[in-house]
Amino acid sequence: MRAHITTLNIIIVSIVIVLLLLTKSQQREEILGSSGADNYQAVMKTFRQKDRTFVDDVLNLDPKSLTETDAMYKFYEIVSFPVQGVCRMLKRIGGVWVTWPALPAYAADGD
Repeated sequence: MRAHITTLNIIIVSIVIVLLLLTKSQQREEILGSSGADNYQAVMKTFRQKDRTFVDDVLNLDPKSLTETDAMYKFYEIVSFPVQGVCRMLKRIGGVWVTWPALPAYAADGD
């Protein structure tokens, strides 16, 4: 009797696992869409929109209004977050510019 229950439990667990895997596979296809190229274009479009505001901020920056130290820190901040939507080489995504007083220097988190 005990062996019969164990076999039944194994069959039930196997069926549940298969159903979970099928559900996850279907969810993955819904998220990824029909084509990887479509996803690539959507991601690059998002990066370009984000980059546009970043580039405009840099172009509108008045360096004469900055002190030498402020200009140095602004330069470090700008080069720490390169634009993403220009080429296919992946660079830093996200992150925050950390200006904690306890740090010896300012940097992007994770550096």
